[in-house]
Amino acid sequence: MPVPWALVVYDLAARALVPLVTPMLALHPRLRGDLAQRFGRWRLQGPIDHPIWLHGSSAGDVAALVPLARRLGAQGFPLVLSAWTRSGHQMARQRLESSVQVFRAPLDLAPTVRRVLDRLQPRLLVLECLELWPSLVAACARRGIPVAVVNGRLSVRSLRNYRRVDRLFRPCFASLSLVTALTPEDAGRFAEAGVDPRWIVVASSSKHDRLDDPPARPTVDRGRARGCKLVLGSIHREEESMLLDWLPRLLQRFSDLELVVAPRYPHRAGAVRRRLQRLGAPCRPSPGARVTVVDTIGTLADQYREATVAFVGGSLVAKGGHNLVEPASAGAAVLTGPHTEHCRGEARMLVQAGGAKVVGPGSVQRETEALLQSPREAGRMGQRARRVAGELAGACEKIAGHLTVLARREADL
Repeated sequence: MPVPWALVVYDLAARALVPLVTPMLALHPRLRGDLAQRFGRWRLQGPIDHPIWLHGSSAGDVAALVPLARRLGAQGFPLVLSAWTRSGHQMARQRLESSVQVFRAPLDLAPTVRRVLDRLQPRLLVLECLELWPSLVAACARRGIPVAVVNGRLSVRSLRNYRRVDRLFRPCFASLSLVTALTPEDAGRFAEAGVDPRWIVVASSSKHDRLDDPPARPTVDRGRARGCKLVLGSIHREEESMLLDWLPRLLQRFSDLELVVAPRYPHRAGAVRRRLQRLGAPCRPSPGARVTVVDTIGTLADQYREATVAFVGGSLVAKGGHNLVEPASAGAAVLTGPHTEHCRGEARMLVQAGGAKVVGPGSVQRETEALLQSPREAGRMGQRARRVAGELAGACEKIAGHLTVLARREADL
């Protein structure tokens, strides 16, 4: 099969960029580590028979793949998982069984991709969200390896960008064997991009299917006597000035308040602690401190448990927002900024049900204080949020079913 000229040009450009990209992969706090694996140079930990290869970029992507991995593993499929970022790699190693081999995603260079596929010989490649790498997808297509995109999200802007390099990406979309799109609108855009409509299904995100859901809260009237808890989750650096400066006043007003701040990227934890210290809000483990700054991967879900109010970051600035369903499933009253492009459907459902409120930089403090002052109202919001989370669960089984059909069909060939 001849290689399209657009893919040849792409590969030559990718190779030319290697000297510039390699230092970043070696030094960037979000990417560094396991550099040899980026070039496909690592050894499998024992033999593995035609595994399903799951790939996601970050910790959020891996969190969505973990429930799928567990269901596919329970059916006897061997699995491997790759991630681009350090946080994604760490989360996969923490949450998956030791039988699932985890490695850093290879660079999308034709020789590297060949090396990895020769070593793994996967029966199926599963890409989370839209990790569509042209050389990897093309190599799989030449070898007859089906490629699936799960939790697919394709915005109008992204579709427009893909069309600008249509000769490169249309063959990628056309070669996909399955797309599980998050919304009917996403499904329509995938079809426009070149995916055969027969291979597109609509399903909510697999990340909403938690296998370790917290127990339901018995009542909505958790009183102030039991204390209150505020979690600021997945906070980006650009949001720190909007959210941290008023926290000391909040701690003074609510003497029983427990406060948790979780930076989006753990390497920001030290800077957040220092800023809070300067503002007069000492952090644990200082004596008497009521503020916890999360500096580890995979623990935010636990912090949402027993939260009275949870603000989800990446939404006061144009980052697209993060997982609103995680605090909702824990029964917290959810606050989010207006930028929820990555979770628009979930945000709409939560707001319409009364389980979440949209706030801005000028109103987030006011709305937070109002909910902490009225724990009954916060409890009612939390119960409504939890019901929405329950409605969104169940997609993982549906998606795993489609992937199983692909994997078994490939095994029978």
